[in-house]
Amino acid sequence: MLLLAQYHGNMPGLLVYLVTLREEAAEQLAELGSGTPLASLHKRFTDWVPVRRST
Repeated sequence: MLLLAQYHGNMPGLLVYLVTLREEAAEQLAELGSGTPLASLHKRFTDWVPVRRST
């Protein structure tokens, strides 16, 4: 909830930040040879962010 408060009104900025963290995590996990699928990281890092959909 802290990130949502910090990025209130700037969801694109929050998503950029989280995607950056997700990619760093993917690189680190690849170095460790964990085999964690990217879809799993997507769910953990970015799936929870509320997205405003245009109609």
